[in-house]
This record gives sequence, C-alpha cells and structure tokens, in this order.
Amino acid sequence: MAEPFGGLPLWSLLVFLSGYVIVAMEILWVRLLGQVGQYHAYLFPTVLGVFLLADGLGIAVAAKLVRQLPDPRRAFFLTQGAGFVVAAVLIIGLWLVLNLPPLSWFVTVDDWRFEPKPMLVSTLLIVAVVAPPSFLIGMTFPFVQQAVQQDLASVGARVGWVQLANICGNAAGSIVTGLITLHWLGSMGTLRLLAGLSLLLLLGWLWQGHRDRRLELGLAAACALAVVALPSNEAFWRRIHRQAPGTFAAWSEDRSGVTFTGRRRTSPGSTRTASSSWAIARGGCPSLVSICCSA
Repeated sequence: MAEPFGGLPLWSLLVFLSGYVIVAMEILWVRLLGQVGQYHAYLFPTVLGVFLLADGLGIAVAAKLVRQLPDPRRAFFLTQGAGFVVAAVLIIGLWLVLNLPPLSWFVTVDDWRFEPKPMLVSTLLIVAVVAPPSFLIGMTFPFVQQAVQQDLASVGARVGWVQLANICGNAAGSIVTGLITLHWLGSMGTLRLLAGLSLLLLLGWLWQGHRDRRLELGLAAACALAVVALPSNEAFWRRIHRQAPGTFAAWSEDRSGVTFTGRRRTSPGSTRTASSSWAIARGGCPSLVSICCSA
C-alpha cells in the first residue's frame, strides 16, 4: 500500500508528541492561571472546558480545510508549531501586563478578589490564554487523518492506532509534567522543555529540505528563542507577585504547587508593606498561609 505522506508508525510518534505537548501545556495553564485566579472552585473546570471547546472548534475548521490540501504534512507542522509559539507568547504576555493597568485594577495575585468583576476578568484571561493555542493544535487531528488514511480497508484500525498514540501522549504529558518536570524544572523550565520539543519537531520537518519553508523557519526560530530567553522561575514568580527587584522574597515550587512569601507596598507612597505567602495544596486548592502588615 502506498504511503505518500509517511507510514503509520511515524504518524503515531508525531501524534504522541503532539498529545504530550498539549496536555503538558494544560497542566501549566492550570498552575499559572491558578495563581492568577487564586484557585477558586471553578478554575480547573473553566480551563478544561475552554481547552476542549477550542480544541473541538479547531478540529471542525480543519475538517473543512483538509480536502483542499495537496499535502497535509506541512499543515500539521505549521499548526503544531504555531500552537506552542502562541501559547508561550500568551503566557509571557500575561506575565508582563498582569500588574499594569487596567488589569491591575481588577486582578492582582495576592489580593482578595472573589467578587463578580474580578472573577469575570480572570475568566476572560483564561479564555484569552487557553483558547488560541488549543484551537491551533486541535487542527492537527484532521491533517493527521488525511495523511494516514490511504487505504479504505484499514481506516478503522488506523483511526484506532492514531487515537491510542494520542491518548498515550496525553497520559505521558500529564504524568511526566505533573510529577517530574514541574518538580525538578519548575514552570518556566517545563515551558522551556516544551519549546525544545517543539523545535525538534519543526527541525525534523525542515530536514526534509522542501522549498518555501519561511513560516516553519520563523516558528523554529521562535521556539529556539524561547529555549534561551524565557525568564527564570524566580523572575517569573517575583513579577507575578509584584515584587520589585532587590526586595525580599522567598519562594519554592515543586510537584505539589508554589509557595511564595514577599513584601510589597500596599499603596503608592506608603511606607506600609504587606507580606503574603500562598501555598497551593496537593489537591489543587489554595491556602493562605500568612498575611501580615508592618509599619
């Protein structure tokens, strides 16, 4: 049987890696947006719901486009690579603007905000950060099916093998990210690892030597930049918690969550500082360890 776009084992590996990346990103979203949203009871269902709806919408859109593609391979690598790059850009963008007006008027990590407007803003942030990359990576599934389905007699078996590879990748992304990489590398280290994996996927496609690969080269360059230029875990959490450079802060991150203690001004021009420590419990709920004020 002719396989012009590559065999089933190759595509099963690619789908495994794609499934790993998207579920690892979902776990990162829950951790990072959990800090922003203070892990209220609706946060995880909201992240999961937005992810699934956007993923499904991406599948629906790609299903309409796939018949027009002479070669689905390029579409797969473009959407997979773009999905990660967009995810990383949105995370860093949120990190940069979270403590600036107008977001800081409604959402600050260490202030009590379980009220309608702050809850609405945190929900909109979840949609803005999670939906676009989920949509793009969701588009990969029809492209994969178009690539592997070259024999009507084996359609059912091939769908099953591809789906199994995707599930195994999802499981690996969940277990490895949740229990290993977040513990040893932290959030930014995990994001850097995913950037490296996405870069390898794009380089594997570029190695084929096809013409006009400027988009793929741009995405590969963005992934390489993420590997070397993402902030450290300390810098990331200090800014999230509004800690100025040189001020006291103590933090720790492992598989169970993030603990942060720091001091900051409570109002412009005031000499009064506030020290707060947030610990994310193993069950995924936040507990306010300490809030104290001193003159």
